[in-house]
Amino acid sequence: NVRVLPHPEFTRKGDDLHLKQVIPFTSAVLGEKIIIKTLDKEVKLKIPSGTHSGQEFIIKGHGLPHLNKKGQGNLLVKISVAVPKHLSSSQKDLLEKLKREGL
Repeated sequence: NVRVLPHPEFTRKGDDLHLKQVIPFTSAVLGEKIIIKTLDKEVKLKIPSGTHSGQEFIIKGHGLPHLNKKGQGNLLVKISVAVPKHLSSSQKDLLEKLKREGL
């Protein structure tokens, strides 16, 4: 018998790995390339502008090796957008201005 222990960052579903990644509010709105840690290396993931919490991105070939076959599963990255709880007065002013402009 083989028992798979839980990993602190990844969950497993078959040969695919799942990861929750928190990104700043500004990265979700404006878009950005972020670094994702896989099991064996770091890869860049492009977050497009307008990304929302719960959106998933697939990084092909960065899951677990297929049993008795060539290739690997995928890494599915679920995005969680961090909304700041405390803002400076200048940050609040900027957001109020964006709100008035319809954002």
